[in-house]
Amino acid sequence: MAATGQATPQKGASGDAEEGTAHEVTIEVIGEGTSNITYTLDTSDNYEKVTMPWKRTASIAARGAEQEVGRLVVLTPGNTTRPDGMMAPARCSITVDGKRVVESDAGKSCSYKVK
Repeated sequence: MAATGQATPQKGASGDAEEGTAHEVTIEVIGEGTSNITYTLDTSDNYEKVTMPWKRTASIAARGAEQEVGRLVVLTPGNTTRPDGMMAPARCSITVDGKRVVESDAGKSCSYKVK
């Protein structure tokens, strides 16, 4: 029994906290050449060396308390090694349901809370 003033989370058929509406979320690293990136898109943290331009898309639905506070999506691009061998900062963006919600300046991370 929940204490007075506290909501009891609703349970789905699997017994997990009920999920909210699913959103199509795309993260993208913009530039040319290669870069080491870190990102959290679905339920895990990832580290990859990628060739740009690069993007990844996932369907994300906030669960339980995430429906109030949001589910954090983060993309951190490293410096790029351009085809000419020179280093340059990469840019990134996050798009939710076809609408670009974050676009970084070169060398900065992108983050957004999906609700």
